[in-house]
Amino acid sequence: RGAKMLFKAVQSSYHRNKQSVVLQDCQGVPMYTLVVKSIGGRWWVPNDPERYEYKIYDRERTFLARGRYEKAQAYPRQLFFSDTFGAPIAVAESPTIGYSPNLYAKKDHREKPADAIAPWHLAFYGAAATNSTLIHAQNRWVVASAVQDHAWREAAQTATVADFRLGFQVLCAIACFLVALAFDAAVRRVHSAVYPPEQEDDCNPFFRNQQAYGALGPRVWEKKTARADSQRSDSSPQRV
Repeated sequence: RGAKMLFKAVQSSYHRNKQSVVLQDCQGVPMYTLVVKSIGGRWWVPNDPERYEYKIYDRERTFLARGRYEKAQAYPRQLFFSDTFGAPIAVAESPTIGYSPNLYAKKDHREKPADAIAPWHLAFYGAAATNSTLIHAQNRWVVASAVQDHAWREAAQTATVADFRLGFQVLCAIACFLVALAFDAAVRRVHSAVYPPEQEDDCNPFFRNQQAYGALGPRVWEKKTARADSQRSDSSPQRV
């Protein structure tokens, strides 16, 4: 029938060193939730790479399984999945389970590119080891999706190509800030055009001080009125 989407992973929340990834079906209905916890990566501890542990929940938020490291001391790179009682469900390792590098082997010219995602080998236990529903053939994709998410996160750490997503977000924030400033300036300009500020009457210094050079003196009839008022005040009887 052609290629069809079976499920999709959506990051729902982020809190400190924990992230939640929801596995939804093709209709967008949540089916399982992966809680990813970042461990390691401490710069003050030598040879402490950042790794991830997983907890798997169903749609009712019921705890189903846990994937963690350091379960087998002989194989510290194995990601071990166990059920609620600690019984084994599956084990995964890159590039293969129980891989031991040969220092004397010749370098293969067909090795993967530097930025490619490393292959992972995943093996499930049988029904004699656990009664978890995640070992059933129709549910094994949940554990496989957790391993795939881990491979993607590990490849993102060792990638030689710079991640420009943070820079792109900063540029978008700066662009939005500049657009907001331009919009505010346009609104202020329109407001000043519609409602211009009132001009003060005494803004001209020659109107405030008539003795200033170039100021307009009193008119002729104003002089006559002022002279008549002064004469009337002089001729009026004064009380002693």
